[in-house]
Amino acid sequence: MAIPGFSERLRRRRRLWWGALRPSDPRSWRERVHRELEWRTLRSRDDPDAAWRCCRHWPRPLIQKWNGREFAARHGVPQPELYWSGYPWSRLPFAKLPASFVVRPVQGFARRGLYVMVDGREMLRQVAYSPGELDRCLRRQRPAAWTLPILVEEYVRSPGGGAPLPVEYKCYSFGGVVAAIAVMHRAPAGVGVSAMRHYTANWEPFREVFVDRRPEPELEEPPEFLSQMVSFAERLGAAAGSFLRIDFFASDRGCLFNEFSSVPGGGHGYTAAADEFLGAAWQRHVAEAI
Repeated sequence: MAIPGFSERLRRRRRLWWGALRPSDPRSWRERVHRELEWRTLRSRDDPDAAWRCCRHWPRPLIQKWNGREFAARHGVPQPELYWSGYPWSRLPFAKLPASFVVRPVQGFARRGLYVMVDGREMLRQVAYSPGELDRCLRRQRPAAWTLPILVEEYVRSPGGGAPLPVEYKCYSFGGVVAAIAVMHRAPAGVGVSAMRHYTANWEPFREVFVDRRPEPELEEPPEFLSQMVSFAERLGAAAGSFLRIDFFASDRGCLFNEFSSVPGGGHGYTAAADEFLGAAWQRHVAEAI
């Protein structure tokens, strides 16, 4: 039997975790209710293990930003400081916030609803926002998001204070094994495409391109925190017992946890080389995991 490719695995996971449910199946209604409660439940790092492992798909809500933060904290992994959390209709406490901070919803992907504010300027869109303008932007979020909180976190400064957006390291973790690390140099919106190159956990560059239509940056030296970051990713991956992409920021105080991704790219955009290599890693380390 052929080993399923990485993209095939991801698309199957997407169907099983978030796909449409058949109304004729009584189990569908239970699953529908469970999904809704699961997505809106804010876990605590101090919750018992049984609360986290609520069903066989229990890693699913880790991509919700609050739950991802709490899971990382539960396992002793450092992350940006949380300044405030509340709902989109709540006014941010601007007077109590530092000059630089990050706003993001607990639900979302592809930078939707994300604002990186540095001294009054939003770094992704390269637009200046007053507190009132930013507040109005948050209030205009789609109605479904109004029942989910937003987070205000520390702005992560690059080592040495260089680039306005920190380098991101994305660890493809299969259980307790990191099979690949993607290094992303984030480009602001409208200023080119974010560049990405893939390395092994020992920092050997893959000769093959892993993601279509994305430029590769020049080869670079491993970060000083490489071994620590791999150890953190292994710890979180082993605790999840499945595939997760575990993302970190490079900061002026080492690596900081950013978020989890369970279906990166929606299962699209990976090359044949990535499909084969990462699919084999899935089969080798967590074959039974969805």
